[in-house]
Amino acid sequence: MNLVLLFPQDLIPNTNHARITGRRYDHIKEIHKAKSGAIIIDNSYNTNREGFLASLDYLKLYRGRKYVVTPGIIELGNMTRQVHEELGSEMKDLDGVVVSRPGVEEYLKQGGANIIESLILQPGDTVL
Repeated sequence: MNLVLLFPQDLIPNTNHARITGRRYDHIKEIHKAKSGAIIIDNSYNTNREGFLASLDYLKLYRGRKYVVTPGIIELGNMTRQVHEELGSEMKDLDGVVVSRPGVEEYLKQGGANIIESLILQPGDTVL
């Protein structure tokens, strides 16, 4: 994979978007271009609700089909259902969500996420 620019011309710059939403994307470490031409946003460093929501906001800045591959947020205790239903609601307009760990898929689905089993990426797709 090749590293691509963090803010291509079709994106709102980080500082302007932060003023609008109150969220910044400093935690996103790497963005790659896959052999398929899809953009892969590596957010594997993120493990909390606020960072996940900011990453979803960032994903929504891209054009084309948008997907999330996630294990969900681990170790939320009795907040697991509530947080994942909220995340599912935030992901309801995405083209699909692949859940890589059992336990939160139903909560994401109840929130409105379109749970899918697998992806076939094409040029113009973006995956978080």
